[in-house]
Amino acid sequence: MLFRSSIVVTTAGGTNTVSVTVAATAPSIFIVDVPNNLGTVVKGSDFSLITGTNKVKVGDLVVIYSTGLGQTTPAVQTGVLVVPPSGTSFNNTATATVTVDSKSATVVYSLASPNFVGLYQTAFTVPAGVSGAVPLVLSVGGVAANTVNLNVQ
Repeated sequence: MLFRSSIVVTTAGGTNTVSVTVAATAPSIFIVDVPNNLGTVVKGSDFSLITGTNKVKVGDLVVIYSTGLGQTTPAVQTGVLVVPPSGTSFNNTATATVTVDSKSATVVYSLASPNFVGLYQTAFTVPAGVSGAVPLVLSVGGVAANTVNLNVQ
């Protein structure tokens, strides 16, 4: 979904208004190793970064750190640290999907990261039938993030 909004810039030289289109979601996985296209994807068991030497296995829980997943339910205020509404609930994103080497992965949760601003985490389990350095794609609201590599044993 796209929204139209106006940006007003005021300087000593005057004021200018520009109309812009804003997307409800614009997911992006943070990159930590550009040459190997490794994103901020960690093992759920110990939160260690997944690399060529620290691989995951089929069935492991994996967490993706990203931005741009849009408004949550319940909503969070822009620019304010995320505080979960209670000890048993979180600020969930719209439905997220994850594919690993074009295979659908089971998403466990997708939420705004508590005590951060603009940081999201999406947990999934590595599907069967994948191995090696394979493409990982996160999507929210029908919009795909950048593709990163996931190293699977």
